[in-house]
Amino acid sequence: MPLASRFHSFVAHNELFDKDDRILVAISGGIDSTTLLHLLVSEGYTVAIAHCNFGLRGEESDGDERHVRSLQQRFAIEGYYIRFDTEREAEQAGESIQMAARRLRYEWFKQLCNTENYQYIAIAHNADDVAETFFLNLTRGTGIKGLTGIKPKTGRVVRPLLFAPRCEIEEYARLHQIEFREDSSNAKDKYARNRIRLNVIPELKIINPSFNQTMLDNIARLQLVEDLVTQEVNNFKRDAVAATADELRISIRKLRLNRNASLLLYEFLCEYGFNSTQTEGIIHSVESGESGRQFLSPSHLLVRDRDHLILTPIKKDKADDSYHIEADCGSITSPIKLKFDILDTSKSFQIDKRPTTACLDLGKLRFPLTLRRRESGDEFVPLGMKGTKKLSDFFIDQKLSIIDKENQWLLCSGNDIVWIVGRRIDDRYKLTPQTESAYIVSLMV
Repeated sequence: MPLASRFHSFVAHNELFDKDDRILVAISGGIDSTTLLHLLVSEGYTVAIAHCNFGLRGEESDGDERHVRSLQQRFAIEGYYIRFDTEREAEQAGESIQMAARRLRYEWFKQLCNTENYQYIAIAHNADDVAETFFLNLTRGTGIKGLTGIKPKTGRVVRPLLFAPRCEIEEYARLHQIEFREDSSNAKDKYARNRIRLNVIPELKIINPSFNQTMLDNIARLQLVEDLVTQEVNNFKRDAVAATADELRISIRKLRLNRNASLLLYEFLCEYGFNSTQTEGIIHSVESGESGRQFLSPSHLLVRDRDHLILTPIKKDKADDSYHIEADCGSITSPIKLKFDILDTSKSFQIDKRPTTACLDLGKLRFPLTLRRRESGDEFVPLGMKGTKKLSDFFIDQKLSIIDKENQWLLCSGNDIVWIVGRRIDDRYKLTPQTESAYIVSLMV
């Protein structure tokens, strides 16, 4: 079956997007992303392109950008471009250059989706990338989620070429005379992924010429195993984990009774930043009766108590969690990115109903506003309701994880919460026919 037909079937089978969706295509100028763009345009989808220049390859990076701009002109579509000082960003964040580049581009893609109203971000990962990711995670150490590889759809991110091996993409590009750029860094085994791509997988393809399809079949079966593990972890959480506003308590007695305790505890705790070595240490403390031992992840503290494992977020200095916003502030970039505008509520004014935007009555606000984390006893009046609701109850209704609760920012006027950022405004501060000026706060995701 031709690649275009399989592409169409893969999109439909995995329900990646619909014909009336607006799709932002992440494009480097290489063969994969350029082929993806060609397929989407040929199928009649509404697309735009987004290109990141990471400035890591000098003139070669600039040449990639020029090529992408020429594609934009050829297809007569919208295009977005950005340049990053990736090395500086990586140094400041204490990340590898690859990790920093990944974080920067996904943050920008999501921001574009929010501000420019695109429903999906299309990434050109293919079947070879699935195999590379599998072996990369395997060598680093991982749980079942790491072995199931890249998913066709993760939130707004879709991967329509995940079924296609790179050789078929190359053949499609040749038949359709698609021009693309070659990234010289892909030919160097400087990075672990490149070493797997250049040295490991070619040997496996000699052993099994159908290696790509075999890997996809294996991962499909592993995904079924992942579903079973996830179900068991959820059962474990319901049976052995008790949650309060500030901590999780894992029953040691019930943990000891479970023959899969090590697996379930690892899969449960990895959500909170704990690795396999730490999980082994925690299991040892459970089996040895060693009370008082502490284990730290980047975000959480786990204490082995007499009858429970107690998991709590690492408390930060409250001074670091409160920020003042003056009336003339146009935007902030820390601790989160917010943009502030004041607009007249004329007849042409329309309320932005997206959860990433808060439309507030300027006349009811008291400046400076405060941006802070949650505090004990917090409550507000959710939009559409008349009475107050405890913030903790709202979080439960929203099914937020403990990490999401700890990371949630609140915009306050005096003692009132006016916006649970990215989720809900307070009904008392909504726009009404009497509102003269609207205070618009936009979360730049």
